[in-house]
Amino acid sequence: MDRYELYLELARVHHQDPLTWHGTNLRDHHIDAINQLIQKHRIESILDYGCGKALHHPPEWRATLYDPAVPKYSTPPQGQYDLVICTDVLEHIPEEHIDRIVAQLKQYSKGWLYVSVCCRLAKDKLTMPNSMKRYNAHVTVKPQAWWRQRIQGERVILKFTD
Repeated sequence: MDRYELYLELARVHHQDPLTWHGTNLRDHHIDAINQLIQKHRIESILDYGCGKALHHPPEWRATLYDPAVPKYSTPPQGQYDLVICTDVLEHIPEEHIDRIVAQLKQYSKGWLYVSVCCRLAKDKLTMPNSMKRYNAHVTVKPQAWWRQRIQGERVILKFTD
């Protein structure tokens, strides 16, 4: 199993716990900015890539929800969207897969890309059932400049948590 598959499986296991990963990052830090973007640019179609459990997702967005670690949302999306949202996701992906995932995000976007990345280790530790080994939930922890080099574009909004 490569590191991408390992971290995807760790995320699947972690998401099974109803007391973890509630999606409060979107609710607490990004909804207002995204709503302004939607209104200003008359956004009609939205993809939330890495939506998690989508517990705080505004229903008025009518977004397509995708998260490969959550069975309910694990069907890969089709087509392109006016806005692709990806908050608190990329730091959970091993470095050797970042460029591939960023390319996917850009392929899904026919307009705007809103990305938020955390640049520090996570508080959460991930484990497989019956295993003693613990993994930090943030596998790719890099400075803002590193992320800016990988996620650029005229219609890219990039936010950071340190």
